[in-house]
Amino acid sequence: MVVNIALASDLHIELSRSRVPIPDFHPDTDIIILAGDITNSGKKTRNGFERTFEALRERYQQPILYIPGNHEYYGSMLEHQDDIVADLGRKYDIQLLQKRYTDYQDIRFFGCTLWSHFLLNGSEELPWAIRAAERSLADYRAIQYKNGLIKARHTKELFEEHFAWLSDAVRQCPSNIKKVICTHFAPHPVCTAPEYQGDELSPYFINNLDDFIAETKPSAWLFGHTHYNIDTNVHESRLVSNQLGYLRETTHFEPQKLITL
Repeated sequence: MVVNIALASDLHIELSRSRVPIPDFHPDTDIIILAGDITNSGKKTRNGFERTFEALRERYQQPILYIPGNHEYYGSMLEHQDDIVADLGRKYDIQLLQKRYTDYQDIRFFGCTLWSHFLLNGSEELPWAIRAAERSLADYRAIQYKNGLIKARHTKELFEEHFAWLSDAVRQCPSNIKKVICTHFAPHPVCTAPEYQGDELSPYFINNLDDFIAETKPSAWLFGHTHYNIDTNVHESRLVSNQLGYLRETTHFEPQKLITL
């Protein structure tokens, strides 16, 4: 059976000040994947999770799978936010996939934020990659974790936790089921925008999971976070992002795009 997947991420609805801006997905969509950075619970956020979920459900009846991005935790305690959003999602029949999977037709969708291992440029560059991220990125000033601000070592630990879950879950998947991995953080160096090749912050945005992709061969890996859209193949697996990004960014977001598997 053919399944038409609509993918969107990095909508940053938390920045909107009027009605909730919901993408105009293709009418043939069977299932909607929201791959993170959709909205948050920040004090200045007008269109938070409830208004966003309500607007989505007013417009679409299809199954909606929601994978949290880093921005979902802004203004919140990371340890508690997943439970809060999952509970609210159940009210609107929107399923949060955080270290969870769900089956639809003949596809198993695996979801987690993933976070970063900071090893894009090699282990010898790890200390500098961590230092650059903490110095420059808002995550480390906007997310609470373990009674303080989150640190880069925490997000690296979260990557290890998320990737361990993902590795086990994917390897245990029956061979007759198509595997689609949905994360917010990017899985492969090919996901790097040309202008950020070699950038000191790229190890925060991009992981190098080439060996894992080659071994497990998911049908597709859907992601966001980079504000750079691609649709390409790596080791017979399709890597796709469809990100809106910030106002005045040119990401070539395609709300009508369908990923057909």
